[in-house]
Amino acid sequence: MQNPKPIIPRVLLALVLAAAFAGSLLPAPAARGQEQRAETLAEGEVEITCRWFGVGDWVRAGDWVGLRLGIADSASRPREVVVRVTHPRGDADGDIPLFERSITTNPGMAQPLWLYVRLPSRFAPTEHLMVTAHAAVEGGPSAEGQRAALAAGKVLGVARLIRPQVTFRTDAIAGIVGNRWMGLGGYGGTDSQWLPAGHERTRFVTRLDADTLPDRWLGLAPFDFLVWNEPTPVGLGPERASAIREWVQRGGHLVVVLPRVGQAWTDEANNPLFDIVPRVRVMRREGVDLAPYANLINRTQRLPMPTNEVLQTFTPLPGATQDEATCILAGPPDEAGQREWIVVRRLVGTGMVTLVGLDVASRWMEINSRPDPELFWHRILGRRGEIVTGPEVRELFSRVREEITFDGSIPRQIAKTGQAAAGVMLGFVLFVLYWLVAGPLGFAALKRAGMAKHGWVAFVGAAAVFTAVAWGGATLIRPGRVEAKHLTFIDHVYGQDIDRTRTWMSLLVPEYGEATVFVGDPAGRERGRFHNALAPWEPDGPGSEGFPDARRYRVDARSPDQVTIPTRATVKQLRADWAGGPPWQMPRPVSPDPEAPDGRVRIAAEDANHYLRGNIVHHLPASLTDVQIVVNLGQRDLLRSFAGAAGANNLWTQAYAYSVGEWAPGTPMDLALATVKDGSRRSALTALLKTWVDGGQTDQQDGASRDDSSTMTRRLTALAFFPLLQPPDVRTESRMYVNAHRGAQRRYGHGLDLAEWLTQPCLIIVGHIGASEDAPSPTPLYISTGGSPRLLATGGRTVVRWVYPLPAKPPEFPAAGTGPEVTPEPETPPDPEGDGGGGGDGGGGGGGD
Repeated sequence: MQNPKPIIPRVLLALVLAAAFAGSLLPAPAARGQEQRAETLAEGEVEITCRWFGVGDWVRAGDWVGLRLGIADSASRPREVVVRVTHPRGDADGDIPLFERSITTNPGMAQPLWLYVRLPSRFAPTEHLMVTAHAAVEGGPSAEGQRAALAAGKVLGVARLIRPQVTFRTDAIAGIVGNRWMGLGGYGGTDSQWLPAGHERTRFVTRLDADTLPDRWLGLAPFDFLVWNEPTPVGLGPERASAIREWVQRGGHLVVVLPRVGQAWTDEANNPLFDIVPRVRVMRREGVDLAPYANLINRTQRLPMPTNEVLQTFTPLPGATQDEATCILAGPPDEAGQREWIVVRRLVGTGMVTLVGLDVASRWMEINSRPDPELFWHRILGRRGEIVTGPEVRELFSRVREEITFDGSIPRQIAKTGQAAAGVMLGFVLFVLYWLVAGPLGFAALKRAGMAKHGWVAFVGAAAVFTAVAWGGATLIRPGRVEAKHLTFIDHVYGQDIDRTRTWMSLLVPEYGEATVFVGDPAGRERGRFHNALAPWEPDGPGSEGFPDARRYRVDARSPDQVTIPTRATVKQLRADWAGGPPWQMPRPVSPDPEAPDGRVRIAAEDANHYLRGNIVHHLPASLTDVQIVVNLGQRDLLRSFAGAAGANNLWTQAYAYSVGEWAPGTPMDLALATVKDGSRRSALTALLKTWVDGGQTDQQDGASRDDSSTMTRRLTALAFFPLLQPPDVRTESRMYVNAHRGAQRRYGHGLDLAEWLTQPCLIIVGHIGASEDAPSPTPLYISTGGSPRLLATGGRTVVRWVYPLPAKPPEFPAAGTGPEVTPEPETPPDPEGDGGGGGDGGGGGGGD
């Protein structure tokens, strides 16, 4: 009789394919022209559709992704349903995270639903996600500090999310709300992972609107910036507005190009984001000649400027502070010497909102592919490098890039290898000693004593002794407490009451069972104010097979600030994103004179021998080491030669970097001494940005696995300025200088740069805590292994980034008849270790028009 078991999988497969084929014949609901990305796998009581696989239908492996689903229940009355998303690959240990959310269905209609899932780092375009709908059942009492959640019962519907549009792991992502490119297209490059004459390219998610945007900041987390033009914000509603607000507070940059007519951004009644918009009054003018603004729009004089455009300018409201209304760009001076603000900014948490009054979305701009991004957008977004388009692109792409991954050391930073190495060494030493004692040495000793006939007794005794020693040694070196090795980035903007952190950690729980990890205090009030995120994490590259007893664990797909993970006395790698009130006493200005009115940092007089004056102090848990101070005194003047290969694209008139070394807690730093104009520790910022690219080994030279500690430190510091790093000189074919074709990339650190701050005067300090020995993380992490949640013991490195905004200084328009621009003498690069000299300005113009 034939064995029937092999037939069963074939029958099931045939049924699944038939169901999928039948589902493909049904008309998919219209989704603004997007193809349906949910494939029905079985008939059920609940039909699952997918309108967006990622916000705007683009995702990046390793990131959080928003899934816009439709849930249609065929039941006759509303009921609770648990919707669950899984990935067949699971996490690095082979365990399967279940991202789930419960909803109350509305029979007779497809109910829209946003779920948020972290994709594995090795997620590929050929892979898929599984979505199942379950009848909700009581989940039993929740442990202390945990949210009560419904459990998943009977399966009511199954679908597979297919055909994801996955961008390169090394791409930046940005969004455009509206239908116009506004000159941003050049940042997108081509199908290569590189810009033709720059580093990473930007994948733009276009044609977004209020309905497309997610209801949690996690959906916007992959975006470096969001440019908004045509749609009115009134359609956002409270949840989507809250998502954008939290994304900005966590370091996002919202740029609003005011529409030609009917702008509602400064209207409190019609803008749910009114509380984060610059406090300004908008003045609208028609019939404006843009010729005076040509240096912001077009690098060549051959294209005549339009003479009948709309221009909207800004005036700060009475009582508006510098943080609430800072001028970034202003027009040319009028007869009275006054300049109209055309780009204004408000600081919000660790992010910012920028309003643009120049109509860069006009029909004339779109037809002529203007404004030139080097002239305009570089100055708003904090970008650098030549944007090449046209026939030259193919030629420049033929240049081979030498890759440098600036965040490639993150997996090594959190690796817990000490105890494992001790165990391996103990086992090796005991094995050698056992082999010697039970073998030749033991036999020789017995033979010399005339007791060779007792060899087997001695052998058994040696085996027993060494077994006991090995067991006891393993017990002694076995970790006895819950602990985590971390790498954390913390950002603080002086004057703001919100910090944000990102933490990677390897969590060791020396028990078998499960543990619940929390990001944020489970009993804290900020748990409801911010939606923190915690998820399993794994580095790029080939993964392990995982454990044979793979288990499933649940993650809240809407508020994933806690997760209960399986534990096996081994390490689980996690990533946490947190925001809230400052957890540490960050740097702040102090006055050395008790009678002085304040301790503000001020720009020194031009004839002083230093750039800044004032004193700052910190009370962090330990000394800051490898401290880098960056002083930016403003943008370069608005010259057309700022663009192009000859322009060098140095954004600053004066920007300098200082290496301080160590800064102890409670010790005031005198900025007059730290920012001297002549000193061995000073270098032009542009020279330092070049050094960070030139220094160290490339990935091809295996530098990613053998970087020393100083190289790791420099590269973790450089992540703050990543979009401003020295661009590769791909036009140099003869390799006139070493490292001309180096290309910088990041895989894990997207969204961690502070580049937009270099578009306005500011002081930035970057330092490290725990670079030489472990130090606790500022991220409030808690854990429960069955009892009350307790603070998680952490040790590792924290990169502290502190920003102090200085008074606004918009760049000047050149005076008529001032003659051609002059290129300054090249600067001497600093020493590769970061302590060398080399003065000179950070700016400098290029050739004339």
